[in-house]
Amino acid sequence: MGKKGTSQDGFRDLLRASPTPKAVTGRNLSSEDLSKSSLQGRYEISRYAPVCLWEEDFSEVKQAFDDLRNRGIRDFRRHFEKHPEEILSFAGKVKINDVNEYTLELYQAKTKEDLLKGLEIVFSKQSYEVFKEELIALADGKTRFMSEAVNRTLNGEQIHILLSLAVPPGYKESLSRVIVCITDISAKQRKARELERIGEKYRKIFQNAIDAMFVADTETGIIMEANESAGKLLGMSTIQMVGMHFTEFHPKEEREAYRSIFEKHASRGRSLSDNLLVCQRNGRKIPVLFSSSIISLDGRNYIVGMFRRVLSPDHAQRHARAGKSLVTERKVSSHAKERLSGREREVLTLIAGGMSNRQMAEILCISEKTVETHRTRVMNKLNLHKTADLVRYAIASGFVS
Repeated sequence: MGKKGTSQDGFRDLLRASPTPKAVTGRNLSSEDLSKSSLQGRYEISRYAPVCLWEEDFSEVKQAFDDLRNRGIRDFRRHFEKHPEEILSFAGKVKINDVNEYTLELYQAKTKEDLLKGLEIVFSKQSYEVFKEELIALADGKTRFMSEAVNRTLNGEQIHILLSLAVPPGYKESLSRVIVCITDISAKQRKARELERIGEKYRKIFQNAIDAMFVADTETGIIMEANESAGKLLGMSTIQMVGMHFTEFHPKEEREAYRSIFEKHASRGRSLSDNLLVCQRNGRKIPVLFSSSIISLDGRNYIVGMFRRVLSPDHAQRHARAGKSLVTERKVSSHAKERLSGREREVLTLIAGGMSNRQMAEILCISEKTVETHRTRVMNKLNLHKTADLVRYAIASGFVS
C-alpha cells in the first residue's frame, strides 16, 4: 500500500514559514519579510488553485529502479509487461506528502488524511496502465510526464483526468519530490462521447437513407463519401465512387453543363434543387431530382447532394390517376387548391419532390416547426392526412409534373 509521507518542502511547511498578514502590517518590510510573504502567496495559490496538486515522494520507487538495474534490468517496459504484478507493488512505494483543497473536493474526501493513505485508494483498473507508462518515463530519466487517465473518487465514482507530472530541479537523482497536477476532464469526455454517439447516429442515417447521397469537396468536386443507395443508383460500389469527380456521374457530352450546375450549388451556400441526368456504368441514363446543401467542416466547405429518381411517364400517369381518384374519394373541394396560400403551395410542391421538413426549412429559410405548421394546414385544407396522398394529389393537380 502507499504510505503517508512527511513533507519538508510541502504546502503546509510554506505556511508555517510565512508571517501572517497582521505580523507584517504597519511596518517596513525587510527582504526576509518580503521573501516570506512571497512564499505565503505561492502557498495560497497552490492551496486554492482550481486544479488538483499532489506532492509525492518517489524515493522508494527510485531505490527499486536501482535494485532492478543491479539485477541487469535495462528495458523497463519489457520488464513490467512480463511482470505486471510489480506495477501494483511500485504504486505502494509512492508516498503522498500533501494535496491541495481542490483535490479533496474532486476526489470527495472529507479530510486530507483520507488521500494521504496511498495511490491505491484513487486508482481504477485503467489507472495502472498509465502508472506503468509513468514509471517507464521516470526510469528512463525523464522529469516530465503527461497522460489522460481514469481515477475513482473515494465514493467510487469514475473520473477522467489529465495528469501532468514534474520532477523539480535538484530532485532528479532522488525522486524524493514529485509534483503531480490533475485536471478533471470528465465533462469533456462526456461531451466527446455524446458527439461520437451523434456522429454515429448520422452516419447510420446517411448510409441507410433510401435516396442516393454523397459528399463532395466544393473546391475540387471530388467525391469524399457516398451511401449504399448511391452505389445502387449508379451501378457501382461506394468504394469505387469515393475519389471520382462528380462529372463522371453524368453524360459525357454534357459534363461542362453539369460542372456549371455543381458550381452554382456550391456557391449559393443554401439548399437548391435541379432536375438532372445521371449515368450508370452501363451507360443507361436515369432522370433524377438533385438537391444539395453546404456544410463546413474544419475550415472547408462540402456539398451534400441527394439524387432521387424521377418517376417515369408510366409511373407518373398511374400516380396521377390515383391522385384524381383520391380527390374524388375524399371529396376535396374544387376550391381547395385556390385556398392554399403561396407558402402552402411551396410546401406542397417540395413535399411532392421528396423533401424532408429540414430540407424544406433550409430552402424556404423558415424553421422546421413552421414547415410542420404549413404541412398540417395543407393536410387539413385538402382533407388528406398521409404524405403519399399529398404526393398523388400534387401530381394530379399539376403542382409537379
